[in-house]
Amino acid sequence: MSECYPVLRKQGVPRVVVPNLQTIVADYVSGSTDARDLLSNLTCATADADGALKERPGWLFRPSHRCMYDSSALMSALREPGFTATLCAPCEGRLHALATVDLNRQHLAGALVVEDTRPA
Repeated sequence: MSECYPVLRKQGVPRVVVPNLQTIVADYVSGSTDARDLLSNLTCATADADGALKERPGWLFRPSHRCMYDSSALMSALREPGFTATLCAPCEGRLHALATVDLNRQHLAGALVVEDTRPA
């Protein structure tokens, strides 16, 4: 985010949506997901047709998210370069027409959604 700060205009509003690491781990610890789902949710591994876990080769598959955050870590990462970070619900926030931006409801379930504002 430190790279975004200098190029974002004053009062600009970046929106960050990432998987919630705390939710993913809590689901595993509580037993509502198994190790296969945990690794898949962390984009570390995938299951083949017979259910065997296979590590995803990094040179072939890029993980969908390079970093995983819980809410406090994400807020810290965004505040460090100077943003003011606010947790939001999907389809809520300061940006116009969020219903057209936040289209994939399945990916938004349990996700961390944060909007920032670059101070003037």
